[in-house]
Amino acid sequence: MPPINDLAMTSESNLSSPSLVIFRKFNFLVFFYMLIILLIANITTCTIRGYRESLPYLRVNIILILNYYLVEIFNAFVSVVCCASMVSSIMSLPYWLAFSLELVDVYLVYLSLGLSTTISVSRLLMIIKFDRMIELEPEQLSQRILGFLVIIFTIIMGFPAYVAYTQEAVSPQVVYYTVWEEPTAPHPYLACFTIVWTICVLTTVGPYLFGKYYLKKYHILRMEFENRDEAKNIINMRSVIKTVLFTSFFVVSIVVLRFFADQSIFPYGLMMGVLVFTMYLVKFSQNPKIKEYFFHKLTQKKTILQENYYTILSSRILNLRANKVGVLN
Repeated sequence: MPPINDLAMTSESNLSSPSLVIFRKFNFLVFFYMLIILLIANITTCTIRGYRESLPYLRVNIILILNYYLVEIFNAFVSVVCCASMVSSIMSLPYWLAFSLELVDVYLVYLSLGLSTTISVSRLLMIIKFDRMIELEPEQLSQRILGFLVIIFTIIMGFPAYVAYTQEAVSPQVVYYTVWEEPTAPHPYLACFTIVWTICVLTTVGPYLFGKYYLKKYHILRMEFENRDEAKNIINMRSVIKTVLFTSFFVVSIVVLRFFADQSIFPYGLMMGVLVFTMYLVKFSQNPKIKEYFFHKLTQKKTILQENYYTILSSRILNLRANKVGVLN
């Protein structure tokens, strides 16, 4: 593949080597942008994680745990993209590493879609089979669901990823990581993603609408309780559905941008993607219970700092008085 202008001194023949690492002109804007996004996403996730760990066992249910998994997957996606982009703003990456990083990002998007579907189905089962669902141990069941999704999506992505790697398929993301000049045809797993996304949208929106209909027709009082109970979970169901829809919008935007924008210097698709996912993390953290926990922890930290300050100050005053007494004697 032909080189681009911002490559360091190297020959055109060396550029085609999949394992070549080349230092490039430092892209300060991309580095700084990704650093800010990375800090915001991780600080927000730490707040949500602290809230999750502070909950007693009796207040934990399967939907809350799956919501928490979704938050961690969003943060993992942002962290991987931001760290890889920050490194790539300094030097290019070998093709195998760039392809692996892209594969991890796509895999995390798959997992987020799968978890969204599972949250919707779990909510429906909590409505129509409440007695059976409440008997299950939430932590153990959630871990089994996550393990099942990991295995399923590994199988789904295995063959398309192998085909893409053997053909040395180059996406705009890989273009920025490797500084190769232009993307090739769309990845083989793009069609696979379209199928998975369609199934996930139907199985996310369908159970949600049926659950609303079921409650409205048979359990008016339980519907009011359900609406009040959403505040106890990290993410309400409407936000989960919006997440699925906006994830599809993000993927479509990435595909469209590859035809209209050169992303070898500024990875517009990645920058937009991490921004969208980080905005969702911030939105999730606006849950009233999480905000209450956050301000409570701030008050605790402030009290501890004040106590430490007054302890140190009083000890210094006592030392000064002791020294004065010793001098007078």
